[in-house]
Amino acid sequence: MKTAREILLARHADAQPRLDALREAFVAGLSSARIAVPKPSLRTTLWEQLVVACRPAWIGIAAAWAVIAVLHATSAAPSADRPHAAVAKVASPEVEALLAAQRQLFVELCAPVDAPRRRTPEPATRPSGSIFRPNRRDRLAAAV
Repeated sequence: MKTAREILLARHADAQPRLDALREAFVAGLSSARIAVPKPSLRTTLWEQLVVACRPAWIGIAAAWAVIAVLHATSAAPSADRPHAAVAKVASPEVEALLAAQRQLFVELCAPVDAPRRRTPEPATRPSGSIFRPNRRDRLAAAV
């Protein structure tokens, strides 16, 4: 008994030469006429490389800016306990004198101080290696 495949192939066997001729004509047409692919423009290339390829990064940056904008908007709102601009008060002459004295004291305290020179001991007071007690010097000489 024949299979379904064999029955279908026998029924369409006369179409095989026509299909081969059609296939050869199509392949000959492809080799003679090249398909021209347009070169993408710089704008298209930049859009694909910078925006489309990095979409998650741009979404993260946009979310960060949105958070910054919300925080700025909420913190910049005026409140009753926090005035926008501080009002400068005119100081009295007594306060000016106290501030001048405080500045002078600050200058005196922060002024560089000459470090005292290091004194070298007198030659007579310098210890020397030859000054031992007699019994220790004798022990050292005997050990050598």
